[in-house]
Amino acid sequence: MKPFVITRTFDAPIDLMFKVWTDPAHLQKWLAPKGTISHFVKADVRTGGSVHYYTQMPDGTKMWGMTEYQEITKPSTLVYNQWFSDEKGGVTTHPMSQTWPKLMRTTVKFEPQGNQTKLTLEWIPLDATKEELETFEQAMAGMNQGWGGTFEQLDQYLKEVP
Repeated sequence: MKPFVITRTFDAPIDLMFKVWTDPAHLQKWLAPKGTISHFVKADVRTGGSVHYYTQMPDGTKMWGMTEYQEITKPSTLVYNQWFSDEKGGVTTHPMSQTWPKLMRTTVKFEPQGNQTKLTLEWIPLDATKEELETFEQAMAGMNQGWGGTFEQLDQYLKEVP
């Protein structure tokens, strides 16, 4: 299975990039699809910790999610498992795609480039069925668009952070 990989360079130093990816007060301002808002119910951002959140859609619908951190190496690396969840954090299917992989591994790498930071995000399904892997492969273009929009929000937010 080929992972989904997206790379962007941001006009922010590595320490700030790491902070906006690990501080829930920052995360909720940019880490959501365009037109939605993230709310963090529980946030324990550390190796072995977890985050429980929901994204509020424009129509008021809530999409719940969980993140469990496998590795946090400041300021260079984040590795976490994530899934769609219910209000209690249990694993659920994607609300808009019953065949989307239930468990995803996300690896985020930060590399300093002068006063900028190169970010590389890798996304790969874990313990996925053949059908879930096919859905993941077919969704690569949409993932580029989705993460691209999220990164646009991050880029804008970085301009506003003191």
